[in-house]
Amino acid sequence: MFVSVSAHSDINSAPAGYRAVMISTHCELEPWEKLTPEGYRERKHEVGERLIRLARRIYPELGQTSLVREIATPRTYERFTGRPRGAVGGVRQTLANSNQHAIPHNLGIPGYWLVGDSTWPGLGTVACCLGSHLVAERVLAGACRHSPVARPPITRARGAAYAIRDTR
Repeated sequence: MFVSVSAHSDINSAPAGYRAVMISTHCELEPWEKLTPEGYRERKHEVGERLIRLARRIYPELGQTSLVREIATPRTYERFTGRPRGAVGGVRQTLANSNQHAIPHNLGIPGYWLVGDSTWPGLGTVACCLGSHLVAERVLAGACRHSPVARPPITRARGAAYAIRDTR
């Protein structure tokens, strides 16, 4: 279960004095697909209540004065994002294909690189950004090695980002 809370000063996500809270978790898709409309509403309500109950172990007053409460299901994701069956997160992660066993960025095909939540270091925005950064470093390093034209050096900039410094 993942819990994200907006900054206290964020009035784009919630009105002044309130915080936007998103609770999310992965689930199996199939149980949502064969429900009657009534069964769907019941399951959606039950899952929403369960997630709030679990989150209240850490945030005991969560949702007691909420202005809006919405619950998204795989059907919701399918409807609003167009993702088939409402699936998110790429290839299902297991011990056999995650962490040190994740799909490598470089499969050995010259000029072909993989990035995303199915490659090292894995799921999530931060992991995908880090993986993309690692690949960009390797592509630039390879371009510098194979180019007859001298490339400017890559230097570390503030905020742990990388920049190309023009030394001409």
